[in-house]
Amino acid sequence: MPFGKMFFESLSERINKYFKIFRCGTVTVTLKAYGKEYNLYRTLSVDQDTITFIYYDKNKSEKILGEKPPFDTAFPALTLPYEVIESVEFNPKQPRARATAMGFKPSD
Repeated sequence: MPFGKMFFESLSERINKYFKIFRCGTVTVTLKAYGKEYNLYRTLSVDQDTITFIYYDKNKSEKILGEKPPFDTAFPALTLPYEVIESVEFNPKQPRARATAMGFKPSD
């Protein structure tokens, strides 16, 4: 069965269930679509047919002058139809080479 709106509306609940099993401080949520992986920073909207999310990509990120971490970097956003999402993975670590806070924490 493909991913859909209900799955992503309950993403926080799924993350918190993960934290009840593994008491790590951070989890990275990775979506795979079109053969590419996207490390979620935050979801912007969960609509009937699409999800729009901010994701970490060091080549597409931009420092924001005058801002303090973790809001000192702007990340790209992407909208995908649910049917192209191949998998959703929870990883108990932050993406590599990240200096500022990244990933989801309990009750995010």
